[in-house]
Amino acid sequence: MKIAIPVEQKKMDSMVSATFGRTEYFLLMDLQTQEVQFLDSPFCRGQSAGIQTAQLMIDHQVGVVVTARCGEKAVRLLNAGNIQIFQAVKATAQENLEFYRAGTLALLQRPDHVCIYT
Repeated sequence: MKIAIPVEQKKMDSMVSATFGRTEYFLLMDLQTQEVQFLDSPFCRGQSAGIQTAQLMIDHQVGVVVTARCGEKAVRLLNAGNIQIFQAVKATAQENLEFYRAGTLALLQRPDHVCIYT
């Protein structure tokens, strides 16, 4: 299974981006092989960024997204693609991966248009 985290920079110790659809990069990690790659998001400046980014996650066969914020339409599409959405904490991508593995991240409770870091 792959996990995706929107990040501010293409590195593991990057902070998690405050947005899902408008982020420039995603950290993708295959949890079975531990392979890490960084994905550029071509939709960060266009219209319907959240929806297009959600489809990008489906296309890359992501199973989990960890994000601080996700709009309603993107959440619907991610849910339709059977992708779980977890609430990021204000920390690095690496730390959020560790929190996810430890089972301490909460599922995103509601779509929001405001950053809702915990």
